[in-house]
Amino acid sequence: MAPPEVPKRTLLPPPGCPSWMDAQGLPLIYLGWGVRDFQRFPVPLHRDLGTNYYLLLRGQMIVQTAESEKRVRGPAALLFDANCAFGLTQEKRGQVEIAVWVWRGSPVAPQLRPPEGGYRQLELQSRHISALLSLHSRCRDEVALADAATHRALPALRELVEVEIVRASQPSPALSDMRWRLAEAWMAANL
Repeated sequence: MAPPEVPKRTLLPPPGCPSWMDAQGLPLIYLGWGVRDFQRFPVPLHRDLGTNYYLLLRGQMIVQTAESEKRVRGPAALLFDANCAFGLTQEKRGQVEIAVWVWRGSPVAPQLRPPEGGYRQLELQSRHISALLSLHSRCRDEVALADAATHRALPALRELVEVEIVRASQPSPALSDMRWRLAEAWMAANL
């Protein structure tokens, strides 16, 4: 007997949790942000209409798929393929702070593309979180504006989000290495 089909839909958060959902066919389907309690209000197993970019800023949650269950602690980025059946919960009550984008299509940056029907998890460096939150805010401002340029502005913002996620997931160069490169560049320019 085949397992039941997992519904494909974008889920709204519980009442009182900030979010935005597209009604105009924009490249951006959904934005969510703020504090969540996934034990009290778990996200059921579902497949979304687009690629999910979850930023787990603070706290810990459990990512459930048909095949596995994994605990994730922030700061981390989770990118779910549109064909990935996933749900979210918590082991115990507590506040989890998130920022979420759901975009139509796959990520532009190849290193961020989740496997078909799966997801990719990236640990993030805390120093990049403010830039990512600023981009989330800019996306909210853009969809609130909703003018003739919005269809062009949103893909540009998506690329910036991806650049910041890639930067945040890479180890930072050692401070001494960076100083050495700066000194070399200065000496080369000032012979």
